[in-house]
Amino acid sequence: MANLGIFGGTFNPVHYGHLINAERIRESCSLEKLVFVPSKVPVHKDLAGDVSPEHRCRMVELAVSGNENLGVSDIEIRREGPSYTIYTVREIMAKYPGAHIHLVIGEDSYNEIETWKDYRDLLGLVTLVVMRRGAAAGRRRTDLAGCRVIFADNPVIDISSTDVRARIRRGLSVRYLLPEDVRRYIIETGLYRA
Repeated sequence: MANLGIFGGTFNPVHYGHLINAERIRESCSLEKLVFVPSKVPVHKDLAGDVSPEHRCRMVELAVSGNENLGVSDIEIRREGPSYTIYTVREIMAKYPGAHIHLVIGEDSYNEIETWKDYRDLLGLVTLVVMRRGAAAGRRRTDLAGCRVIFADNPVIDISSTDVRARIRRGLSVRYLLPEDVRRYIIETGLYRA
């Protein structure tokens, strides 16, 4: 596999904003496959909603089923301890020797990447694909000389997992915010009700 994309996050829950941007980035970067990697223990933000990593991974599996160009990896869920991206990238590189890894992150993460574990090593291993995201759209740092960065021309889609969780908690519709299979799974499992 020559070009492989990694898209990490909590996906709590995954929604159409994630999926639309994943597909756009996969196409624009000529990625053979883009793999969603749900985090087990997020390092840079709290995990809201008390939803297990297994539930979040299952929702992503449901969301990408039927698209052979998108995949899901439970690599971080199986790992003990925090979800450090450098560990994930190294493990995926060992599994796919010779693959060129594109790491998809939001502008908010890009602007604070020096807080990531071993970030200089990480920048030497991957091409960063930086997505525009909501209020952060357009604010890009320029001091990371020498790293490979692609600024994606992705649409800024005003759907957030926070809003989806809040709507579910209040008993409001989330139809058309996330795939129908994911919506049914949330209803059947009772996620985000409390």
